Amino acid sequence: MARQDLRVMLRSGGTRRDRRVRHIINHTRRSRSKHRHTPPATQAFAISSLVALCFSITALVFFLLILTSRCQEKDFAMDLPRKLLLGLTSLFASITSIVISFCDGHIFILPDNLKHVAYPLYAALCFPIAYFALAQLSLYFDLVWAIYREVPQRCNKAFLH
Repeated sequence: MARQDLRVMLRSGGTRRDRRVRHIINHTRRSRSKHRHTPPATQAFAISSLVALCFSITALVFFLLILTSRCQEKDFAMDLPRKLLLGLTSLFASITSIVISFCDGHIFILPDNLKHVAYPLYAALCFPIAYFALAQLSLYFDLVWAIYREVPQRCNKAFLH
């Protein structure tokens, strides 16, 4: 590469191929000042990425708590259903925010003439996730039902007739 080309790349921030990425980087740098407004897509990407990370770690912690529990009889009444309910809730929230984060991040790198094609693909991406959520919905409601109603306790007395 010629020395003049190198100077142009260093001065402009990249070549023509990298113009879209450079534009995003320059736009986010400019938006950090007090007088600029951050674009909604950038805000949605940042927030959904952070929410996805938090809920993923929360779901992992709850499922590890279930795996390493003491497995005593009293744990199965309230403790285990509560941990499973919180783990499933965190898992569903994590999956949702991961999809939102992926779609927002993908919009940044798509050319303008392909953005109208991406929206139906994003909608199609939601079908397997909705199927998984509907398949687990009965378990979810059973857990809620088991936590908030009185579960009959086992009686150790023998019936003599």
